[in-house]
Amino acid sequence: HALADMLNSDEAANGLDALTLIENPRLTPFFPSYTGRESGWHYWLSLFLLAFGIRPLAIRLAATAIGIMTLAAVYTLGRELLPRRAALWAVGALAVLYWHIHLSQIGFRAILLPFIGSLALAALLRAHRTNRLPVWLGAGALLGLLAYTYFSARLWLGYGGLLLIYWGIREPKQRRGVLLAGGAAIVLSLPLFLYTTLNPAESFARIGEVSILTPAGVWQNGVAWLGA
Repeated sequence: HALADMLNSDEAANGLDALTLIENPRLTPFFPSYTGRESGWHYWLSLFLLAFGIRPLAIRLAATAIGIMTLAAVYTLGRELLPRRAALWAVGALAVLYWHIHLSQIGFRAILLPFIGSLALAALLRAHRTNRLPVWLGAGALLGLLAYTYFSARLWLGYGGLLLIYWGIREPKQRRGVLLAGGAAIVLSLPLFLYTTLNPAESFARIGEVSILTPAGVWQNGVAWLGA
C-alpha cells in the first residue's frame, strides 16, 4: 500500500519532463536530462497528468493504458500474418508475459515500443496487401513515430526500411506507395536523427550505460530472463 504513493527515479524523471510540456507546451524530439530519453512517452504521459492530476497514479495509468492497447495492436499484427486462432494465441501469450505485465504497471517509456511497433508493422503489411495510398501514408507515419519510443526502436526502423526497399525493388506496382511510406517515415523521424547527429554524447549516453556486449554478460542476462 505504501508503494502506491511512491515513484522510482526513472518514473519521477519521466514525470518531471512531462510536467515541463504542460508548463511550456512545445515540440521536442529528445529530453537530454537523466541520461537522455526520446520524447514520445512524455507527450503521452502529460495527457494523463492533466486528466488525473500530478500523482503516481496518473503515471501508472498511462503505462496500463498502453499495455492494454498493445494487446489489440498485437492482434492486429497477428491477423496480417497468421490465422485468427494463432493471432489470439499470440495475444494470450503476451497478456501473461512477465515483461509486459511488469512494464504495464510502471511508468517506463519502453512499454511504448511494442505498441507503436506492432501498429507500424501491421500497417506496413496491410499497405502491401491492399496497395492503397492512404494506408501506405499511415504506415509510414507510424514507422516515423516509432523513433520517439525507445532507443532500440532504431532496429525496428531498420527492419521497416529494409522491407520497404525490398518491396520497392521486387514489386513495381507498389513503388508509389513505398516511396510515400518511406517519405513519411523520414520526415517524421528526421528531427530526432538530426538531434542525435548534433548531440551524440547526450543521445547515446543511455545506450552506452545499459548495453551488454560481452559473451559472459549476454549469457548471464539470458539466464536471468529465463528465470523471470
